[in-house]
Amino acid sequence: MIYNSTFLWFGLIFFFLFLEMGHPGLLYFLSFSCGAFCALMATLYDLSMGLQLVAFLAGTCVALGFVHFYVKAKKNQLQSPGHRSNLDALIGKKITVFVSKQDSKVWQAHVAGQIWLVKSVHHEPLEDGQQAVIVDVQGCHLRVDKVN
Repeated sequence: MIYNSTFLWFGLIFFFLFLEMGHPGLLYFLSFSCGAFCALMATLYDLSMGLQLVAFLAGTCVALGFVHFYVKAKKNQLQSPGHRSNLDALIGKKITVFVSKQDSKVWQAHVAGQIWLVKSVHHEPLEDGQQAVIVDVQGCHLRVDKVN
């Protein structure tokens, strides 16, 4: 027999799936959706609302455990060179630095048609028109080292 709790858990499954679509990669809402599915299965056996809540919490905990081990296993893959971002592609490029027109203490560089702020890795003074190599990207700043 279909009860109101069946519609509740069925609705929560799609509610949590909808929230997961709004926050992809977080995977918490997907775990809650799995817990709601377990509670929905409990309603098919005419279990009380208390046992349905236990099924929801147990299903959520099991799904969170799977997510934890999945993310832990994938963490090392994300640090491999094959999974770098576009910013990491800038590292090693030669650039020419120039002084900002607004502030003489700010250094800039043109990289792929964009202007980036530049900082020296060793806090050495830079010169206008000097060649440098990008060592790191920190936020919107390129950390560079002089080319001798």
